[in-house]
Amino acid sequence: MSDPVGLDILDPDRPGQRGDDPWTLYWSSGFASTTDPGWPLAPPHHSLGALWRSLTLPWLRDGCRVLDIACGNGALTFALAEIATMRGIAVRFDAIDRAATIDPADQVADRPIRFHAAVDATALPFPPESFDLAVSQHGLEYCAAAALDEAARVLRPDGALIALAHRQGSVLHAHCGEEIAHHALLERLDLLGHAAALVAAGHAFLAEPAADIRRDALARAQEAFNAASTEVSAAIRRAASADMPRFVLGALGHVFAGHRSRGTPWAERMLDGLRGYLRQDLARHRAMVAAALDETALLHWTVRLQAAGLHVEPPVDLFTPDGRLFGVLVQARRSG
Repeated sequence: MSDPVGLDILDPDRPGQRGDDPWTLYWSSGFASTTDPGWPLAPPHHSLGALWRSLTLPWLRDGCRVLDIACGNGALTFALAEIATMRGIAVRFDAIDRAATIDPADQVADRPIRFHAAVDATALPFPPESFDLAVSQHGLEYCAAAALDEAARVLRPDGALIALAHRQGSVLHAHCGEEIAHHALLERLDLLGHAAALVAAGHAFLAEPAADIRRDALARAQEAFNAASTEVSAAIRRAASADMPRFVLGALGHVFAGHRSRGTPWAERMLDGLRGYLRQDLARHRAMVAAALDETALLHWTVRLQAAGLHVEPPVDLFTPDGRLFGVLVQARRSG
């Protein structure tokens, strides 16, 4: 019996499961990005990929170097490399992230991309004036303000910084707020506690299937879990987005289905991994809510980049086709 795709994230020994950094676990899970190139945007760009293509093509030329700051596991890096390759432009890419594991080596064998894991954006490991273009997609806003100084430092004369950042009040900001509320619901219902009790009762019943006390205990545990999971399912139906609770219910279904054949230690290990995943997922969503930029933060970005010697264009809010705020675009350029 193989585990469904994505459930290997529940391995308690997986990188990031027991640490304090939620990004190592997230990016080692294989998730490419919460916002892939096909994400629809309002005209004139129509999609996230089209937006990046229009923004970066003027800067991509033979021999240039591009830095992706807070790259995750490379969704934007790969998209830009594909743009350059399709147009026959020889570009070198570097990508950094603070996560300890961002090594998609199987995807970079034939591409001029180098990933740098466990790198602090406030202390970039590059000499001054190393890059013609620095980019960031939903990453730079998570970093301390000194990361803006570093981005400016490594830009060559006439180089540019292009950053797409989370915005307070955006659809992604609202999604994270909703997921945080779902975490509170799971905690209030003690869903994983009921799941653990059901596994324990099932183990006892399998050991003594003829004992009435074991059968009754299993029935009570099943009833308690069903009541909690029913409330979670109702919350999923009401929610605009509910990725986390939907994943949790699916993972628990897998645990219960595999309990008899794979044993109680395996089921307990999976539940332990699920607790670790939820702890890191909550930390990640809280970090996003805290990082989303408001007007004051955008002003601070402008002032900081100007002090670092860059000319900063007015920030531009981006919207989805149905008029919802998606994020904010910040562009700056170093004079030649």
